Amino acid sequence: MQKHLMIITDLFDFLITDFSCRKIEKKAESWGIEVKYANNTTGIKITYEYREAYIFSGVCTLLKYPLHIVVARQESRWQSPLSCGHLSQVHTPVIFLTIYQLHNGVMLDLPAHIDEKTKLYCFGFDDAIYLLAPDKLLKPLYDYDESSIYCDKENGFKEYVRQFANNLRVIGAPFLNGNFSLMPQLKSIITKRIEQWEVDNV
Repeated sequence: MQKHLMIITDLFDFLITDFSCRKIEKKAESWGIEVKYANNTTGIKITYEYREAYIFSGVCTLLKYPLHIVVARQESRWQSPLSCGHLSQVHTPVIFLTIYQLHNGVMLDLPAHIDEKTKLYCFGFDDAIYLLAPDKLLKPLYDYDESSIYCDKENGFKEYVRQFANNLRVIGAPFLNGNFSLMPQLKSIITKRIEQWEVDNV
């Protein structure tokens, strides 16, 4: 677990050097890894849940995850663990980043109830990639076959994390610099996901 924490903190160090962030929390425990950064306008949370091998957004509930995260969680619950290239509940990480528009310097998670009057202060970064550069979205690791660099036993996890870090550095630069003009579009994505989840689970 400490090795994974070191990889994550090393590859996201650009948040400190390029975007004036400070590391405000890091922990590696039996359940996984969580690292938080913040500058004057923006918070970033990276959470790696090791036992079920997906990254999730703090206290946000399942129905607020990006769709591929929901699929990953459902499949990890109902299917047998397999080797890399398929599904492995323990060894198939999916990186999920949460971006926060700081509110009075605080990182606020999604509220339990969202309606048209609700102001959101966080979102899953995959939703921003979907809007800005959908070709850069990364799949859950089990969707890559064994020929992928991400499935390499020695460096696969590092390369996988590196690509997420690169996406955040380039695509996420406006948010890291305090530009949250896309929040209405992001709220629309989150709201539609919740509505669809409710329809599918009546």
